Amino acid sequence: MMEKIKSYWTIGLVAVVALLVGFAASSLWSGGLKSKMLSSETRVTGADKNTSPSEVSTNFAMPKENVMSAASSGDTFVVADQPAGNSVVVSKVTLEKAAWVVVHEDRDGAPGNILGALWLPAGTATQASVELLRDTQAGKAYYVMIHEDTLSDKQFDHAQDLPLKDASGAVIMMKFKMTSGAI
Repeated sequence: MMEKIKSYWTIGLVAVVALLVGFAASSLWSGGLKSKMLSSETRVTGADKNTSPSEVSTNFAMPKENVMSAASSGDTFVVADQPAGNSVVVSKVTLEKAAWVVVHEDRDGAPGNILGALWLPAGTATQASVELLRDTQAGKAYYVMIHEDTLSDKQFDHAQDLPLKDASGAVIMMKFKMTSGAI
């Protein structure tokens, strides 16, 4: 009987030590090691319908929490990897004039079909949730772009409300991934 009790204590002690080691490794990864691998900003331009995926340019300067941002003049947005679902949350959007926050699915490394669009007025919005036509899938990549509201009619038309471009004429977008659980 004493051996069984010792065995249970040993198993319990090993489980607690494993839990603590896992927690410490997770804390080290998210606070230290991970922040050395990521920079404070990632800007991705290119890959519009006339650009091949190999022509997409990136400039890295990374954040601690895998958050990405892009800017064109005064228009900026921040998006992070997030759990798969029926919406995409854009952490922060700053717009010089009213525009659309648009989510595209990935098609061979470039933006593909539009899954959802959210009209926002000029100014800054936080935690902007873009409702989607269909659920995203864990492990897959998606893109966020800002599209102009060409007619200022608050009616999204993918043929008229085109993506904003930077000074070089490249479409401004952020690529992010969907995860299987909470980030």
